[in-house]
Amino acid sequence: FAMRILESYPGIARSLSSRFPEMIIDEAQDTSEIQMRIIDLLVMNGLTEVMLVGDPDQAIYEWRDARPDIFMRKI
Repeated sequence: FAMRILESYPGIARSLSSRFPEMIIDEAQDTSEIQMRIIDLLVMNGLTEVMLVGDPDQAIYEWRDARPDIFMRKI
């Protein structure tokens, strides 16, 4: 739902990005495609700093839609 809201209402994404201009994501190897899409939407709407911290060799949530390959493409 969060992704759809940010896609449909970019003003909300801009408001979030201006309120929280920096984001740190720990264990980024365990993020899903939807979670990365949310990050991308925030960046497209003004998020200025994103730090992804993770180790693709320690991905343990692939059974829950985690995609370490997406994390690696962001490097």
